[in-house]
Amino acid sequence: MIRNCFIILALGLFSTIAVGQSEKYTARLNTYVSELDTAQSVATLSSLSYRFSRLSEIETQDWMPLYYAAYCNMRIGQKTKDASEIEGYFNEALTYLDKAEGLCDSNSETGALKARIQLYLMGVDHMAYGPTFIGSAKKALEKAIEDDPNNPRAYLVMAYYYKHLPAFVGGSKKKSCEFFHKADAVAKATPTDKSQAEYYPHWGYSSITYYVEKACQ
Repeated sequence: MIRNCFIILALGLFSTIAVGQSEKYTARLNTYVSELDTAQSVATLSSLSYRFSRLSEIETQDWMPLYYAAYCNMRIGQKTKDASEIEGYFNEALTYLDKAEGLCDSNSETGALKARIQLYLMGVDHMAYGPTFIGSAKKALEKAIEDDPNNPRAYLVMAYYYKHLPAFVGGSKKKSCEFFHKADAVAKATPTDKSQAEYYPHWGYSSITYYVEKACQ
């Protein structure tokens, strides 16, 4: 009986420790994502990318820190003025997403972000990336929409897809605006992703509003 009591106490202690570690991890992830929401400088984004990467080494079964490390590198690539470095940041972002999908398979969020980064790489060097990414980006977005029809980011990036491609390879302002409006309708139905955790991806709302009001009237 005494031995059983010790076992029960030990299990209870381990459970308490596990819960405490999980709460600390969630708190750190929320803090980093909150900082990311207002991050503008390359220095801050680089710091966050490093911190998300380190966090992924602590919680090795969660795809979210890797997703955000990818997102940070995409943002850095957008802001980098040295053309010789831009491609490297976008490719590093794709590497993080490949690792994330190794944990969760592909999902609507990783698929949408991957397609967005592939579109940027096509913009950097269409001859090098276009033949591969024109098809793979569209497939990723179609699957992202299928996996979660309520994800506004999937429709937003599909709108980018049709907006930025030349007409001779499928670009279309009409289709682009259709997807911007669809993204807007979905975003208004779930304006802040309240059903998800605080750290769950929530970028894209201001871009949706901008394109619907300014480019698709």
